[in-house]
Amino acid sequence: MSARRPPGHDSAAALPEDQPAGSRAYERIVAAVREAIIGGALERGQRLPSEAALAVEHGVSRSTVREALRVLQESGFVERTSPRILVVRAHTDEPAFRAVSHALRRRTVTFAALYESLMLLEPELARLAAQRREPADLEILKQILAAQHAHARDYAAWCRLDEDFHVAIAEASGNAPLVLARATLGELLVPTVAQFVDSERATRAATGFHERLFEEIAAADADFAALTARRHVEDFHRAWERSGLDYHRDISELIDAATARLPQLPGRS
Repeated sequence: MSARRPPGHDSAAALPEDQPAGSRAYERIVAAVREAIIGGALERGQRLPSEAALAVEHGVSRSTVREALRVLQESGFVERTSPRILVVRAHTDEPAFRAVSHALRRRTVTFAALYESLMLLEPELARLAAQRREPADLEILKQILAAQHAHARDYAAWCRLDEDFHVAIAEASGNAPLVLARATLGELLVPTVAQFVDSERATRAATGFHERLFEEIAAADADFAALTARRHVEDFHRAWERSGLDYHRDISELIDAATARLPQLPGRS
């Protein structure tokens, strides 16, 4: 699939060469479209090729394409603007997400409260992801990891990718309320992480945690995935303290200032 060519042409979003051979056909299409969105080949608001064009491109039936598009819609990557037209959307377009984010902005939220929330959420999301992940989930995590390595010196972009990685784990858990809860925390997490991620050493260390977490999720090792996620959150706490920041600081004030300087990556509003 191509972001700038009409349907039916060769595409930059063709199936990745390392796509698992055992993946179901619709999962391979889902992974290809997700890769195009995250990589920027498909931009927010851009129209997807028709079902017929996708079927020809991927060598599958139109019913298989429809199943892939259904999954992409349910996971928030695309939306219908008419019965025959699908466009790329951002996860943050969800009304529920906006409502909860607005509520967070109107309250005092300390780093201590954020840390407690992450200690409850992250290990269990990693555990569920290890138990329930699909090949398409693993593919999207691999793509984000590759992007993090590529942006190790671009600290603002890396912070956005960090959030993408953790939300992708939440999505792999298959629990919609938990996905919403974790995605909403991104309103606070991205500007908070940006306070101390200011060196390649910091991005490389955190990406190393992500790689270990990915390996345990891929291996379906739920207990070790949960343990690694817990250690990752603890390391987040230590990094905050090493930066000399107050454990009880109100971090809600960071949102507007940090959001203004952080780039909007593809797929974000």
